[in-house]
Amino acid sequence: AQIKDQANQAADYNVRWYIIKDKLMDELNVSLSNKDIDMEIENIVKENKNDEKKVREFFSDVNNRSSLEGNLLNQKLFDSLSEFANIKETEKSTSELKNKKEE
Repeated sequence: AQIKDQANQAADYNVRWYIIKDKLMDELNVSLSNKDIDMEIENIVKENKNDEKKVREFFSDVNNRSSLEGNLLNQKLFDSLSEFANIKETEKSTSELKNKKEE
């Protein structure tokens, strides 16, 4: 019963995220072309010159190319969303964080 409940929660989360992500991508006009994917593969090849053949074989598989596409889309989406974020960085020592946790 516990495993079933966890699986249902995970499925619910994934479906919700997929719908939200799809809507955000539409609203922000986030998309990729085959050229974008090919350029990323070329960058990966450049970083792994000794394994160029293996890299090309790996991405010739439709599933691996699709996975790369998904990762690139997610990155592009998060880059677009970060334009709207107001991020404030603060530095704190470990002791400051420990003291705050104890309070």
